[in-house]
Amino acid sequence: MHVDKPFLDRPRSKFELRKIVQEVLGEWDITGYFVMLQEHGATIYPNQHIIGVGEEELRWAEPAVVSSILHEIGHIYLGHYLGEHDDCLLNHIDEYEADEFAFDAVKTRYGYVPTSAGLWMLASHSGWLWHHDTWGHPSYQHRWERLALNGLVPADFHKEIQALGLEKVERV
Repeated sequence: MHVDKPFLDRPRSKFELRKIVQEVLGEWDITGYFVMLQEHGATIYPNQHIIGVGEEELRWAEPAVVSSILHEIGHIYLGHYLGEHDDCLLNHIDEYEADEFAFDAVKTRYGYVPTSAGLWMLASHSGWLWHHDTWGHPSYQHRWERLALNGLVPADFHKEIQALGLEKVERV
């Protein structure tokens, strides 16, 4: 089994990060998007043709960045718009579908799902809790469990989190 480094030894430059994002967008024939660096996580703004990537992605291995961007591309390809539903379950289904799109695409791209591909899900959005759903997103635990049921990530996610040193602390 191939084990890749989840973090880079040195942070990549903003230019290098933008280049990776533009390359992935180009592979999916999504052009004319401005890549904006933001504090946390990846977000896509289809109406403004902007994709935001988190500063933490400057330190992530390439498969983590690619997987994160593919999740956002999945929203475009699947016709989703964040929080567009009045029913939180429908918003959660959109997230599950975008996750599956991303991990399927990562598996196709690399021939397997690299260890670091799930890093964006395990480590990003530090203000969100691993165990708690929000109106727009299911908990990362539920998302990971669904990906595991589909054979896209290891079912023993707690070991993955521990191995990456990313155990979450509940905040009250």
